[in-house]
Order: sequence, then structure tokens, then C-alpha cells
Amino acid sequence: MEHVPPRIFFKGKLRPDCYVVPSCVRCNRAHSPFDAFFSLITIMQASAFADADASRIDRLFSACQKRFPDAISKLNASAKEDWVFKDGLLMPVAVSNVLSDELHFTVSYMTVRLACAFYYLDTGRVLPIGTVLGAKWTSNAQVEQGGHLIDILGELPKYLALEQGSFNTADQFECRYDTDVERDLALFAFNFYRSFVSYGFVWGAGDTASKNPDAYLFTVGPEGIDPTSHPVPTALNWKKEARK
Repeated sequence: MEHVPPRIFFKGKLRPDCYVVPSCVRCNRAHSPFDAFFSLITIMQASAFADADASRIDRLFSACQKRFPDAISKLNASAKEDWVFKDGLLMPVAVSNVLSDELHFTVSYMTVRLACAFYYLDTGRVLPIGTVLGAKWTSNAQVEQGGHLIDILGELPKYLALEQGSFNTADQFECRYDTDVERDLALFAFNFYRSFVSYGFVWGAGDTASKNPDAYLFTVGPEGIDPTSHPVPTALNWKKEARK
């Protein structure tokens, strides 16, 4: 079974025991490294809002270093220390490059995985082979660029959320969405509090997805979800990890 979003996204891996989809052991293990890397870059975005947990960042760095040493080296090279006010005090935070290829792929991949999972939870249907998936996202630190995504969050009719702790923690997740089961179409808008806002498209098999040419595209294949529109960063060892 696979938790969506993954348990590692939450502090102490504590999350309500819901939103779980069937998953084979091989697929679950293959996704785990990407889950850890996504959680790491999520925290490093959240840290810009003075919500960093230094010990948790260290643990995730160690876990990701084993699987993605080149990506972690790039992340370390781009990271810098900054200072923000928190509870009336000036606190140090870690800030990283939000435009790296590894970050683009990881957030997009998480977005389409969640879209597939929540489509299944909503409809009881597995997306057929050939279904085209698309992802767009923005950092919540870039409010002026992400306003249209936040607007979409308020427009879609269906809603779900996961919370841990108080409302203002970064480890919360919400989703608004709509599905069309007859045509295997759907739109999902995800909000990873204080980190990213993303939305995932589900188009029917054979659709050209021409209305969103700038989306990061994937296709449902016999062995999982395959990227089709952008090269996968070599530092993420895509074939090694996703097919393990």
C-alpha cells in the first residue's frame, strides 16, 4: 500500500491513516527515494518562511545522499544561509535554488503520481495505458507567479486535506479537484503549505494535451508513469530508481 502524500512528507512520518492506494512492493520501494528528495526540497522551500527543522533537514540529506549523490551535491552548492524573523527573533534558515532541473522534475513527478492516486480514490478506476498526464507548479515563495494556481484551488468543486499539528505548520496538504470518469479527464490542484502549489492534468488516452503545451508531460505505461516531454536529470538516476 502507498500513502498519498507519502508519510515521509510529514514530521515524524505522522499523518492521518487515510488516502492509501494499492501498490506493489517493487513500486513502493522505487518511489521511496523520490519521496525523500521531494520532502527535502519541500522543507528547504518552507525554511524561507522560518519553518525549518534543522535536524529533519540533516536526516533527509543523509537519506538522499545515498541514492542521489550528484543531486545532493548540486543542492548543497546552491544552498545558502539567510535570516528571517520568527516569533520576534532573527533566525537562520537554509535557502536553495528553486529553479534546478532536479526540483522541476521531482515536483512534477510527485504531482502526476498524486493525480493518478486521487483519481483512483475518487472514481475507483485505474487510468488506462496511454493516458497523458501533465504538471505545472510554482513555489509559494513566488506569490506573484502563483496567484492563478491559488485561484484554481478555490474554484474546483471537490476538496480534501491532510493536517498535522496547528494550522500554520508547513507539513499540511490540501487538494481541490474535479473528475470526468466517462472520458478519463481530471484536474487536480495541490497545495503543499508554504512550499509549492501545483496542478496535475489527466487527459484521456491518445489526447495530444495541446491546450497546455508548457506542462511537464508524462504517460501511463505498462510499468508505471514515464516522462515524455522533458529529459530526466541524470543526477536523479531515473532508470535505476524507477525500475528497481
